[in-house]
Amino acid sequence: MMRNLFRPPSEALSHDMTAAVKAVHAATPLSGAHAKELPFAVRDLSRLLTQDRSQLAASYWVNKRLLTAYCRYFLPWNLLRLSWLLPGLDLPLPPHATILDLGSGPLTMPLALWITKPAWREMPLTIVCSDVSPAPMALGRDIFRRLAPDCPWTIELVRGPLEKVLREFTRPAALITAGNVLNEIKPSREVPLQNRLAALTRRIASRLADDGRFLAVEPGTRLGGKLMALTRLAAFGARLVPEAPCPHWGPCPMLAERATGWCHFSHITGAAPKDLTDLTKRAGLEKDSLSLSCMLLRRVTGEELRRVEKHLPNVADDDFDDEWFGGPDEADMDEDGSDGWAEAFAEAGPEMFSAEERNTVRILSDPIRLPGLPEPARYACSARGLVLAHNALRVPSGAAVTVRWPESQPRDPKTGALVVTLPPVAAKTPAPAGQAAPGKPGKPAWPRKQPPPSETARPHESPRRPSGPAKPGKPGKPSAPAGQGTKSTPPRPEKTAGQTAWDKPDRPPKTGASRPPARHPARKSPRPAAPGKKGENHER
Repeated sequence: MMRNLFRPPSEALSHDMTAAVKAVHAATPLSGAHAKELPFAVRDLSRLLTQDRSQLAASYWVNKRLLTAYCRYFLPWNLLRLSWLLPGLDLPLPPHATILDLGSGPLTMPLALWITKPAWREMPLTIVCSDVSPAPMALGRDIFRRLAPDCPWTIELVRGPLEKVLREFTRPAALITAGNVLNEIKPSREVPLQNRLAALTRRIASRLADDGRFLAVEPGTRLGGKLMALTRLAAFGARLVPEAPCPHWGPCPMLAERATGWCHFSHITGAAPKDLTDLTKRAGLEKDSLSLSCMLLRRVTGEELRRVEKHLPNVADDDFDDEWFGGPDEADMDEDGSDGWAEAFAEAGPEMFSAEERNTVRILSDPIRLPGLPEPARYACSARGLVLAHNALRVPSGAAVTVRWPESQPRDPKTGALVVTLPPVAAKTPAPAGQAAPGKPGKPAWPRKQPPPSETARPHESPRRPSGPAKPGKPGKPSAPAGQGTKSTPPRPEKTAGQTAWDKPDRPPKTGASRPPARHPARKSPRPAAPGKKGENHER
């Protein structure tokens, strides 16, 4: 079992991240006018990806303005997000292995693998990248070649939707990845989302090598967490088992009837390159933390399968043939898409894990301050269901901790979570980035610009930023001049009437020409919508 799921970026990794940003800039050169326009393009694309997804079309990949904004803003942030996750994952990869990346976009996952897996850089690998649009993949390959010109990897670009790519891909893959892709799968009137995910998972399982892995990563939103939980449930029907983050094979606590939260992990953005943080500020966007939901699945071994089949003797193997994907049988699955295998794996799970592993919990949520407790608690996942862990402030997000279960088994009245107290943190154990150092009583040293958690915060929700002016008498930033807001809006570049910086060459405006009204007047960013509803963040 992977103990600490996430690792803070090392100095070498941070150096490679900076090199990746420079490669992006070299592959997407900007004139002076384009550079001034970039923050507005980033903000426009952010609104499309997070608030106006009903108006989002695949054509945004072929819009040069939006594609450049994606590569200069969203791509580096996604690389930084993956840089916390990938170093700690167990991804066995033999030489000459094949990796299939679904929904590659500008090759985000191959770039992240090169940055986070230095031991792979000299290995001869084949990476098959697929997407519905060739433009971002071509640009991503250019970025990759600039970052790693001597890399021995063979990168193949395949254009097509998920169904077509998986149907035509016949080589056994040591690793199949899907980054920010599952949120694009749409249910139909005849086939619910769970059954579509089950069909997709079965097809992916049929394309894995014997020791292959499937890694899915989504934004740490309510939808992203739900997709990971449903994919995990469907995986049992495809004879795949979770390697991370789940510490068990039992039912997912996030699918329970009383569950109000979702599985996700958050980290601060302290390791971001300066060019990226400067662009973020100029675009008027906030990035205090990075969150993600993930699921790493592996093929079940022959011995494990024989033990599981004892709990399900009457289920016939379907051999994962082609009719599972998109065919009429897709609508005839069980309600959860697992055909009863999820229950069999749950019953066989305890005999597959050691005593220490059965007594392990995985820390999920940000710290949550609860009434009557001296310090915040954390929600966690375990084989016994959802856990409310006390004495967990200094435990890193995603860490696996061995606990001693209380004999009385008290439960949280709000969520029904089993309440446990974690063992004390050793005095020499460093605190996670942005938290108080161990051994120092008092309030935790929260990340910069991040307040202590709210007493009313729901499970797995990050604390909200307080609004309003500072209290009188306390030092702070000088007030803005009269007539200006507290947030700055990037200045709109000068251009002639009817001209945009992305349509015409950069040139000074004609004499006497009046400046057109700004298409994006200064205004405060709209309040984010509630998680799981329209307006939720689904950044690709």
